[in-house]
Amino acid sequence: MTQTPANRFFNIKLHDTTLLKGWAILLIVLHNFFHLLYKVTKENEMSFDPQRFIALTTETLSNPAEWAHGFFTYFGHFGVQVFIFLSAYGMVMSHANASSHKIDFFWSRLKKIYPTFFIVVLIWLGMKFAWDIGLDGVSLADELAYTQSRLLDVLKVALGIHNMLPGHHYPMVGPWWFIPFIMQFYLLWALFGTRIVSLSKNAMIGLGIAGVLFNYIAPLLIESTLRINMLFSPLGHVPELMLGVYWAKYGLNIRPAAAAVAALLFIASSLSIFAWPLHHITALVVLLWLTFHLIRHCPGPYSRALTILGVYSLPLFLVNGFLRPPFLKIARHFEVWYVDFLAAGVLLVFALGVAIAVGKTAQFLTQRGR
Repeated sequence: MTQTPANRFFNIKLHDTTLLKGWAILLIVLHNFFHLLYKVTKENEMSFDPQRFIALTTETLSNPAEWAHGFFTYFGHFGVQVFIFLSAYGMVMSHANASSHKIDFFWSRLKKIYPTFFIVVLIWLGMKFAWDIGLDGVSLADELAYTQSRLLDVLKVALGIHNMLPGHHYPMVGPWWFIPFIMQFYLLWALFGTRIVSLSKNAMIGLGIAGVLFNYIAPLLIESTLRINMLFSPLGHVPELMLGVYWAKYGLNIRPAAAAVAALLFIASSLSIFAWPLHHITALVVLLWLTFHLIRHCPGPYSRALTILGVYSLPLFLVNGFLRPPFLKIARHFEVWYVDFLAAGVLLVFALGVAIAVGKTAQFLTQRGR
């Protein structure tokens, strides 16, 4: 463990990180549900269109009953930014010297991901067969042929290369794009982590600014020529990663004025392509400021619920995507806002139950393998 610096302004405690993960995964699950249900707008997550934010605001003013649909659709995916931030923060606090034993560190991180992921893949295959054959009437031969092609995508995800292949963006289960992302982050940390942690304050800030500049040129130099979207990789999120590293080493306290400036820049980044490279980092600053205030005043029962969500955030992240179809079908059938929320709530509870089972099974297999 690294020593807590004397000049730390705000220390993120272990329980705080769990609550942050809980809030983040709650936002992500609800986003993954509502952005497929909400037809008015989409999010500026991996691509930019100012009409998405304009449609969100105009629809919210004209139809307040669906403001929550729009909120989770447009803003919920920023829970991913919290996980990116916490990944970097946690590396500094627990694995600052990972570069001194690169291979052992990298393999130790993969061993925590692979058991959970492969269990989830098996469940996904079983659910997919049951849904397609049992409910949609797909023939066994067609299902086997389709599954064979999808398993190639699973292999690309498991090898951590899916997001680096031309034309490959979201894999067969959308949230699984984060598996190659986190694997690549661990590899980069094993190679450069020690050097990054040793940087001065100004150097870290400079590296974060360089990440913003990279996001200006990446669509022109990389995405347009190689058809590779760098926002699916750690290189597209250097500002959020550097914020986590800086916070862990030097401490930080987000003032209300800073949060207000970040909110204004976020609005600008939702409307202008010239400000869009600031989209994710400004959203993260605002979200962290809001979330820290929320978790500090969160009542006991809600705090315990968020803790459970945070503890099982990884398996919940991996299973919620392919557990959605039955609940989406119910919501689309009734097309009533309160049925939408009821379906989303039941999905959350059901997915959490599956995630807990996956987490405990992965823990059991990991302990047996030692």
